Amino acid sequence: MAYDGVLLNCVVTELYDKIIDKRIEKIYQPEKDEIHLHLRSREGVLKIILSASANNPRIHLLNSSKSNPLTPPMFCMLLRKHLGGGRIVDVVQPQLERIVEIYIENINELGDLVVKKLIIEIMGRHSNIILVDDTEKIIDSIKRVTKAISRIRQVLPGKTYVYPPSQGKRNPLEETLVSLYTFFESINTNKKLENVILQNFMGISRATAAEIVYRAEYDNMKISQNLKEEQIKAVCHAFIDFFEAVKNKQFCPTLLKDEKGYPVDIFPFLYFQYEQNRQQHYPSVSEMLETYYSQRDKLERIHQRSSYLLRLLKTNLERCQKKLVIQLEELQQAKEADKFRL
Repeated sequence: MAYDGVLLNCVVTELYDKIIDKRIEKIYQPEKDEIHLHLRSREGVLKIILSASANNPRIHLLNSSKSNPLTPPMFCMLLRKHLGGGRIVDVVQPQLERIVEIYIENINELGDLVVKKLIIEIMGRHSNIILVDDTEKIIDSIKRVTKAISRIRQVLPGKTYVYPPSQGKRNPLEETLVSLYTFFESINTNKKLENVILQNFMGISRATAAEIVYRAEYDNMKISQNLKEEQIKAVCHAFIDFFEAVKNKQFCPTLLKDEKGYPVDIFPFLYFQYEQNRQQHYPSVSEMLETYYSQRDKLERIHQRSSYLLRLLKTNLERCQKKLVIQLEELQQAKEADKFRL
């Protein structure tokens, strides 16, 4: 799934337009790794979902609701204490990382106006939701990361918040034709071009890397010492054009479906590597994400239910087959019963 830094940039753009200067009215925690923020606005209540689920981490606006536990979890109570009634003053994505920082202005215990950050890190099983104070100290997180879990970076109350390791990747938004050309020209490897882009630039998923290469019309090309100058230029131009659209916020949220109409992937633009009749455009990236995750959740539930029924049928069939074998043996032994009785 392509919930990469580019798609997240699309989400942050929408959030910035919708939630700046809105006040947090209610905070819920319907799941152990999921937070819902309800905001007051002239149009009504705006809902934001922040999920640190290992399978479906995400942030976007939400229309649907979930039932909440009768007793709010501790992290939910903490957020209500620090952020309840607070005003959202900024929404930021550092570079093109899969991180969103929501800046919330509120009055502290001493009556002073302070700005705290609610940070969501969308990183698969390492996803997290972290509350940070105005001095960059961690107040708490939905998942505490101790030394036993990670020796590189701990996420614990009282520690200074630091970003996850960047792995030395380049920021695509800062690249120019000259810098890109120099980079690709210096590469001496037999890896596929999409793998080179994936491994050296932040915020890019495999689908996005493949799309850039496809737009350069060299999708099967490998980088080598014999790479032609025209090929390098074609890739550089495709790369710059793609991220120029990101910089200019020319997003077109697109849902990719399979032949049966089931959702398969999500993109910030129309991706030319896939058939256009399998791609559905949405006016809102949040609407697209909610559709994608709700349908995927429904399919997963159906799959889980069908798997349970199949296991049940298999168990009963095996039991009946064992009984049949035993009964056939008894029948065989009883074939001459009348003869022996006489």
